Formats: sequence, C-alpha cells, structure tokens
Amino acid sequence: MRTVCLCIFLLLLARAAAEDIARREIRDRIWAGILAAGLLCWGLGAAPAGCGREGLDLADRLAGLLCGSLPLAVVCCLLPGAFGGGDIKLGGAGGFFLGWRAVLAAGALAILSAGAVTAALLLSGKVSRRATVPFGPFLCLGMAAAWFWGEELALWYVGR
Repeated sequence: MRTVCLCIFLLLLARAAAEDIARREIRDRIWAGILAAGLLCWGLGAAPAGCGREGLDLADRLAGLLCGSLPLAVVCCLLPGAFGGGDIKLGGAGGFFLGWRAVLAAGALAILSAGAVTAALLLSGKVSRRATVPFGPFLCLGMAAAWFWGEELALWYVGR
C-alpha cells in the first residue's frame, strides 16, 4: 500500500507543478487530493521512508499540516504576493501527507532550489528583478524528495 500512496502523491505533485508552471495556479482539487491521499495513507499506516513500521500518527500529520502551511501564510501576510494561496494549501496538504519533520525538510529543499534557480535566471538575464517565478514546482520537488529522505534530513539537521 505504501507504493500506491507514493504513486498517488507523486502524480498529484507532478500535476500541481505542471499547472503552476502553465497557469500560475494550483487548483483546489489537487491539494484536496493530496490531503485525501494523506488520510488514506494514515488509515493504511503508510508513511514516508525513515518513519519506521509504526508510520505517522495523526498528531504528526496535523503538525505537518501546520508546518507546511503556516510559515508560507505568515510570509505572505508580511510580503503580499510572495506566495499564492495554492502554494499555502499545497504546503499544508503535503505536510499532512509527509508529517512535520519531512515537510520541514521539504520546505528547506524548496526554498534552496527556488533560490538557486531564480539566482541563475537573474544572473543569466533571462528574467528581471520584477519577474515572478512560480514556487509550486519547487515545493513539489521538495515534497517528493522528502518522501524518500525527509526524515533522515531532519534528523541530520538536529544532530541525531
């Protein structure tokens, strides 16, 4: 069942990234699908790599929902337009799917990769400083990587 959950998750992430690139929008049905897949995985006991046999409990998943969405929402309130509503909802749904430790790693990977690509685009002259770059694809990339290595990255970061 873990493989089924992973396939659903990766397909929905790919769809979210493609929509954000093409339309600069992540539709509600995508993040809702990820949230539903997270509920299914919780019910089946499927969890990201590194979680052990017991998987993630509901508290880990709810904390992940908050850790995935709240920081983006706060930044969006402080810097209007920094993130879209779809990014915030996708972060929350992905956090519920991955749990709080893995979604923190996903967020760090997303910010680092978005920063690197944006810097490269600016330095190459392909975009101006006023251009916007969709964050959804980077968030999706970070979440996909976090399924496989998020727990290990989080534990490495805190020194365990």
